[in-house]
This record gives sequence, structure tokens and C-alpha cells, in this order.
Amino acid sequence: MSEYLTIARDHLDRQLRTLDDRLAEAEEDGSNSFGVLLGETSELMALAVLPATEVEPKPIPDNYRLRTSAFINRQRTTVRIRRGKLSMTAVGRNDFTNLMAVRYGDAIIDGMRIMYNYYGMHGAGDENLPEEDDEIVFAGSFTEYIDGPTPERRIDHKPELHYRLGISEIDGGLALSFKVQARHKVSIQLEFAVRPEGCLEIGGQTLPLLDGERHYLNGAARVVSGTDALEFDGDLIVQHRELAGGNFTKKPRMTSLIVAPRTPYAGVITIRGREA
Repeated sequence: MSEYLTIARDHLDRQLRTLDDRLAEAEEDGSNSFGVLLGETSELMALAVLPATEVEPKPIPDNYRLRTSAFINRQRTTVRIRRGKLSMTAVGRNDFTNLMAVRYGDAIIDGMRIMYNYYGMHGAGDENLPEEDDEIVFAGSFTEYIDGPTPERRIDHKPELHYRLGISEIDGGLALSFKVQARHKVSIQLEFAVRPEGCLEIGGQTLPLLDGERHYLNGAARVVSGTDALEFDGDLIVQHRELAGGNFTKKPRMTSLIVAPRTPYAGVITIRGREA
């Protein structure tokens, strides 16, 4: 019981740091949400000190899986896994497209998002974040009804797109099982925001990780930082280079690693932590 309280307190510390950043932004721009944020911070601070009166603080365990849910401005469900130097945090929410972060020592993925271009640009998300057969699942669909024909479009139809991303643990890392289908050929983008520190090994080349750059993954690749590495493998494919850019993390710098299939797509991408 005590180790889970220690983990919970660590999560509260993370949430408090996030709220501190939001408070500073709200105070600077005069946002009406300042008072609400201040109340949220006070509640979390009160909650964070409660376990300390009953349980002696202990080091955070390096082997656990924990699911938490909290209302911070909006409902957020988080699943965090830590296996030694490897850790992963998946976040279910309906107001942001950053779905998960992965770390192995100094090799860090600060975020991942799924984008698709189907009657406009859209991002995938799942605020419920269900767990099915040891998989953490992001699933959803997109439907847009077109009422009638226009001079440019003689036939009215209903576009539909369905996606499911299941994240599961494998030996030394994670497996991302991704399926997406639609009525038409739709461009999909799985984008990993890598911290621009170290280098990228891909296609027999070693490239520096630079802020703002994009690299397309059409084969196995490694992100190396110091003595640590994250290896990408599996069904990596590039069928287009047409979707969104821009920083979608809360970090000031990022390098994009992109898998870019078109529908229908069904594949498994693996990410493993290794000693470089």
C-alpha cells in the first residue's frame, strides 16, 4: 500500500507542476480561469500532503503499472508503466492530441499524436482510455454528414473513418498495434516528438537530432542519447508527406519522427529501450 501512495504522490507532484505553468500563463494574460486554476492547485496541494501524515515517504518503485483519474480543468485518465529505465505514460483526454510519452534513460519521446486528413485536419484521442486484454486503447471514429450535392459535388455521401491503437508491453519495450480504415484513401500520420538531444540512426546514416526537423520512418531506426537508445521497428511505412507540423508538446523543442500510411492500414510498431 505504501509504495502506491508514494507513486500517487509523485503523480500529484507532476500535476502540480503542470498547474503552476498554467497559473503563470493565466496570470500573465489576465485569463478568467485564473481563480479556477488557483482553486485546483489548492485542492491538489491539500491532497498531496495527506499521505505524508500517515506513511513515511519511500523511493518511487522502478517496477509498476498504475491507472489514475483526476479532474484538472477537464477529466484526464492516465496509465503509467515503469519497468526499470523504461517508462511510459498514456493520457486520455479530449482537449489535446498528445497521447503518450516514452523514456529510456536519456532517450526521450515527449509525445505521440495521430493525425488524419479527412474533410479537414483532425487529431485522434480517447478520453476514456479503456484497457482491454492488457492493452491500453485509444479508439474512435469520424463521421461527417453531407446534406446534399453542390455544383462541385454531384453525389452526396457520408465519409467514415474508424481507428484503434492498442499499446501493450513486450520484452524490453512496447508494441503499438494500430488499425485504421475509411471509405476512401485517407492520409494518416503517427508522429513521435523526440527530444532533440543526441542522434538518429536510420538507413545506415547517423543524423543529429535538431529542433524543428522531420524524419520519416520507412525502416528500423534508433534514437540515441548518451548510452541510452530507443529502437523503432515493425510496420514502418511512408506513403505520403502531406500532413500537419508544429510542436504539440509542452516542451520548447522537438524533432518529429513520422510514420505515414494511407488507409487501410493494420500494423504493429515496436519501441524498445536498449543500451547504446
